[in-house]
Amino acid sequence: MTDPIRSPAELRRMFGANLRRLASKHPTVVGLTRELGINRTQFNRYLAGESFPRPDVLDRICRFFGVDARILLQPVDEIPVAGHVLTGEFLHDYLGAGVTDLSKETFPSGFFRYLRRCHPDTSNYAEELLYVLRRGACTFVRGYVSSDPESGAPAEEREVRGYVSRLGDGICLHAARHSAKDGFFVLAKPALSETGQFWAGHVIRSTDHEPPMRAALEHLGHDLGAALAVTRRAGIAPVEQLTDPHRHLLRLDTATA
Repeated sequence: MTDPIRSPAELRRMFGANLRRLASKHPTVVGLTRELGINRTQFNRYLAGESFPRPDVLDRICRFFGVDARILLQPVDEIPVAGHVLTGEFLHDYLGAGVTDLSKETFPSGFFRYLRRCHPDTSNYAEELLYVLRRGACTFVRGYVSSDPESGAPAEEREVRGYVSRLGDGICLHAARHSAKDGFFVLAKPALSETGQFWAGHVIRSTDHEPPMRAALEHLGHDLGAALAVTRRAGIAPVEQLTDPHRHLLRLDTATA
């Protein structure tokens, strides 16, 4: 026995309910419609089940939210999403919740200075540049890990990519090199400072069985000059070169990280 054929009105209601669920994960409808490039009035008609989007607009909506055209046919929570491990059905309300509701107010996009203490020689620190960007409901990170200048490792071998998600009142950042050869995992919380916007915590790196080391992130916004300055300094350097508040964030006044 086949399922009964649904009317256009039923399909519009299903699409509107799914779109409301997807849109609820974004801070404002105004911001969402701007990112989608859809007129606010028309978007409200979709939400109310009064109208269908054109095929090209539907494709844009599906790509933005990482779903497919089945949002016309069944509740979005029941649609299996191939390859979406963290935001798929099984983890959506657990790890996926941190991935999809990390607002720009909690952790902004743009360039970040990434600092960490080194192991085993804690008299040195590493400084690198990361770039945080949004795609749909997810927050991604891209950067290049430092290497020995004499190694001559090409940029494609040093590139890392990953994601950022909310975890409690802080964030977790997980990134790896191509083919998951190695990577790192940062747990950090906002740090009070009068000189900038910082997050401080620890990093766990997969190389050499390193213990957790102190790490910090400083938001540089979209200041290309500041980003280039970090790029020029990127690498390993003595901790004596650091100034406050970076010294305080890395807890250089303590013997251990």
